[in-house]
Amino acid sequence: MEIKKREIFIKIEPYYETPEAIIITGMRRTGKTTTLHFIRENIASKNKLFIDLENPLNRQYFEESNFERIKSILVGLGLNFSERVYLFIDEIQFVKNLPSVVKYFIDHYQTKFFLTGSASFYLKNHFA
Repeated sequence: MEIKKREIFIKIEPYYETPEAIIITGMRRTGKTTTLHFIRENIASKNKLFIDLENPLNRQYFEESNFERIKSILVGLGLNFSERVYLFIDEIQFVKNLPSVVKYFIDHYQTKFFLTGSASFYLKNHFA
């Protein structure tokens, strides 16, 4: 599938290697998921994973209260935390405690997060 190059792709690229999470918000059907896939394909590392939280089974990964257990789950999904991890999570509004999980993994494992969500009110009030 050919993706039309968008201005947002160019704006986000300088931040691929920065420590902070990148959050893409917007109305439904505006290309957030497509943008996430584009970015994932353009990061050279193989140590990356895409997770869609619209799937209730995927939500369970992040609903653990023990964040080290979440790490074990992610290792089981193929990530290696001895090098930089790139985690792409779509529809983050479905997991209430995700901001705490993201902060933990950034602080402890320098994980790079690329996140999308439709509920901008939720995101603005839960992510700094």
